[in-house]
Amino acid sequence: MRQLLQNGQIKKKTNEQTVSYLLSEDSFLSSTGMKALKNMEEHGFLPCVPVRFNGQIKLLFLTGSFVRLESVLPSMSSEEFQKTLGVLLQRVKTIKEHGILKCSNLELAEDCIFVGKENTDVRLICLPVKNPDPLAGTGFDAYLQAQLLKMFLLLPEREQIAAAALKKKLEDPFFSLEKTAALLGWEEEPGAVPKPAEDPSTGGDPRPAEDPSAEDPLHLVYDPLAEARPVLLFLDSMDISQPLRFAVDHMPYKIGRKQSVVDGVIPKEYIRVGRMHCRIEQEDGQFVLYDENSTNGTWVNEKFLEPGTSAELHQGDCISLAGMKFRVTIL
Repeated sequence: MRQLLQNGQIKKKTNEQTVSYLLSEDSFLSSTGMKALKNMEEHGFLPCVPVRFNGQIKLLFLTGSFVRLESVLPSMSSEEFQKTLGVLLQRVKTIKEHGILKCSNLELAEDCIFVGKENTDVRLICLPVKNPDPLAGTGFDAYLQAQLLKMFLLLPEREQIAAAALKKKLEDPFFSLEKTAALLGWEEEPGAVPKPAEDPSTGGDPRPAEDPSAEDPLHLVYDPLAEARPVLLFLDSMDISQPLRFAVDHMPYKIGRKQSVVDGVIPKEYIRVGRMHCRIEQEDGQFVLYDENSTNGTWVNEKFLEPGTSAELHQGDCISLAGMKFRVTIL
């Protein structure tokens, strides 16, 4: 992945709300990786929204209320740094043992690691792209070691002196992720992502084979303003084979099959969903779903909405549009 960045085949841009990556070729995007990354959001990885920008795929990573680690390091104590480092290595180890996502797809540049109000709430970026793995094995450990040393040197000088033993370990020519994690007392996180089961059909490789000639199953929305607006909520498909996510970042937000009149476009093959099936509004701080007199109906948590009526939306609600189900995630 770093090779693609260095060659200009992937272009990175950062601002206060997002970190974005513009892919020069659609074939770089891994649909399998997107599916896997979607399941990693609750395990310390920033949510990723793919959009269409000037005909190219752009991956938007939403930073939300998190701040860049590099901005808090100059005021961090050596003890806080070691705790933060332990969690960061925990995230890396999760990817290393995952089987689908790869360490070489982690973005560990100083401006792309984020923390929450507690510095131990570390969030990383993992790009779901296909690429040769130039950082396999010791190559990745060397990259990780260099990035950790850069972070260490951002600490106040007095804290660097207090953590001299840690610096010595980070400078060890035989540095490895496992050795450093053990030094920091790394332990398995409760609810950590299990390693995917081996697939006999792929010779034991847990990663399903991807057909490079197949059409990308991700339904990307063309939205050149997506970077400028904070996302309010996500709608994630629950029961279709393709990953489909709507990043609701403005109101009203209309959903249906007719691309020219809606914001969230439902694939045309789902003919039971109306051309303009429903819309989401925000009223007095509450999200409200309105049925737009649809023919085949709208449900919220299995409660039917009469045509033209509405229902409030809450965290974790299930929306059904003519049988096509979405889960609500409010940010």
